[in-house]
Amino acid sequence: MKRCVYCLRSEPEVTFRGREHVIPQAFGGFLNAPVLEGCVCDACNHLFSRELDLYLARDTPEGLLRFRFGIQDAADYKNLGKRSTMRTTPVTGRMAGARTVYSEHKGKLVPFVAPQVGFARTEDGPFKWYSIENLPTMEEIRKLFAPGDVVVEFAGIGDSEDNTAEINVVREALKAKGINVDGPLNKTMLRGIQPEIQRFEDAASLGPLFFRCIAKICVNYLAFVSGPDPIYGPAFDPIRAFIVHGKPDDRLIQWTGAGPSDPVRNPGHEYRVGFRRIEGGLRAHVRLLTGSIWAKLLTLNGDGIPRRGAEHVYDLDSMRVRERYPWYY
Repeated sequence: MKRCVYCLRSEPEVTFRGREHVIPQAFGGFLNAPVLEGCVCDACNHLFSRELDLYLARDTPEGLLRFRFGIQDAADYKNLGKRSTMRTTPVTGRMAGARTVYSEHKGKLVPFVAPQVGFARTEDGPFKWYSIENLPTMEEIRKLFAPGDVVVEFAGIGDSEDNTAEINVVREALKAKGINVDGPLNKTMLRGIQPEIQRFEDAASLGPLFFRCIAKICVNYLAFVSGPDPIYGPAFDPIRAFIVHGKPDDRLIQWTGAGPSDPVRNPGHEYRVGFRRIEGGLRAHVRLLTGSIWAKLLTLNGDGIPRRGAEHVYDLDSMRVRERYPWYY
């Protein structure tokens, strides 16, 4: 009888029509890619697709690099909008600190300025930038700049060359918060224009949701290599609760290995996923596109876990998957 390694339900209570990829398909279509059939139910598969896989692919540095490396078409890029935790910010130039968003341009994914308003003491900045959905109050501006004149600039507001009407809407919103913006308009740039700066910085909050994604890949891989039976045991209850329900367990620690500071897609680039038994527990690891090695402790003891370890490699040149080596303890 088929049984789900995550919710532990069996047929006919749940169905098993779909397949679960060890590494989500959004990270590339590989020949010989490890997949699970008959041990991840459709309900869990749908939950993971909606809550975990979508986040990993659209709102993390790992997901963003899929487009920068050409693994996915830049025209297909979408972020999570207001739910997004990713922030792309210029770190040099007049727009330093402003928010930018990625969009396709001439076949590549490039950052463009997002709609926002900047405040500064002088024309040369530095500016404090606010989105038009989160404009400051007069009290906030006074705390930043104390009494005196403040330079105000409008960036990324409106699509046409004459965006005065759109900016006036934002002016009225500022006025309602006690900030009266009169005089000549300072329009830094229109929407869809890339700032002329030297360097961007991508930042993301990689919290429990990210490590649930990593843990799911690890458990998927273990089920693929060793079969689902070991995972049904109580040794995997804590990691199961973490992946499905987000229940943290501080004993299930994670490690991060160093990756390149400016990742570039080079020949021989590969994903890796594997596991090995250590000190009675089981530790698994995942390497995707940033070059960082994400490792996760899956069990707290050795009850029922396999003694065999393994690693698979996803080659991004040949788009094939191979087992690098199995090892035994």
